[in-house]
Amino acid sequence: MADAPNEGIPALALAPDGERLYGLYPRVVFEYSSDDGHGRVTATELRVLAWETATGNLDRNIELSDQIFVPPATIGRGDAAYLAISPDGERLRVAWEDRLWTLSPASLQVTGELKLPAPVDGMALSSDGREVYLLPAFSGDLVVRETGLWTVDAAALTLIRHASDWPLLTVPVMLATPAPEG
Repeated sequence: MADAPNEGIPALALAPDGERLYGLYPRVVFEYSSDDGHGRVTATELRVLAWETATGNLDRNIELSDQIFVPPATIGRGDAAYLAISPDGERLRVAWEDRLWTLSPASLQVTGELKLPAPVDGMALSSDGREVYLLPAFSGDLVVRETGLWTVDAAALTLIRHASDWPLLTVPVMLATPAPEG
């Protein structure tokens, strides 16, 4: 595909009619302190692109931060962003950190926003497109803010269910220590 950015790991979604491929590219900029080596996020941008699949030509390219506030990335969580298109092809869903947005596939303009209780680490749509399912994320300091599964009414962009016991996710923690001498 022409004009694909080289920042972040993209999330891709194909339109149901197969005529457009949408890409969501996160760009997280870190600044490191020379004193202690710690980093902080200085900028977070989300770019959304649309290509014509028949030609591979770029059709549209927008920065979400030109339309809305994009929360800064949480250090330690990576730069995972989620993108899905409704089965009827009428709405794009974008999940980033603690936000869920609806975009028009035709214009790539934001048409709705929901602030979530915690960052997201997974998103799926119901087969009829009426519900969005979101998995809460571990924060950068590996403290669980929320567990379970959120269900969002896709039309109203409101939380309608929270199952706190499904699934209870655990992440293995790896610690680095110096190699033993000898």
